Amino acid sequence: MSEPQESPAPASAPDPQREGLRPRSYYRLNAIFYGGALLLSLLLPLPGKQGFKIFGWRTPAMCPSQAVLGVNCPGCGLTRSFVALAHGQWQGAQRYNRVGFVVFGFVALLFVYNLLQALGAGFRLPLRWGDRAGMTLVAVLVGNWLLNLCLGGWTWLRTPL
Repeated sequence: MSEPQESPAPASAPDPQREGLRPRSYYRLNAIFYGGALLLSLLLPLPGKQGFKIFGWRTPAMCPSQAVLGVNCPGCGLTRSFVALAHGQWQGAQRYNRVGFVVFGFVALLFVYNLLQALGAGFRLPLRWGDRAGMTLVAVLVGNWLLNLCLGGWTWLRTPL
């Protein structure tokens, strides 16, 4: 008697995570998030010395890191910089955060890319590109922060306790 032959395993669809593919819902959610950040930057009023006033509620004028430690954090001034950029105030944006325009441009590119992917664009960037771009952005923010500290950002060292 002959032994039954095993049928070959059916070819399975490629694993989306392994191939670097994500569902459209992922890109749709990201496009909403990044687009919302850009839209909010346009809708917020230009900041004053006392922070923003939104629906009668005033936001803190200072970063908690600055208030508690006397040192700006790497993201200090980014919100004000985004709002100034959205309103065309280039010099003001640079005053709030020197690399705010880089982060704003990165967010704008992420919005466009995610919107195109959500709409079914035929190209995809490898996942590692996003990881490298994100790490580069963090390095730019930390580098700017260190430069600010070297230029006199250690206010708590000059303040007597």
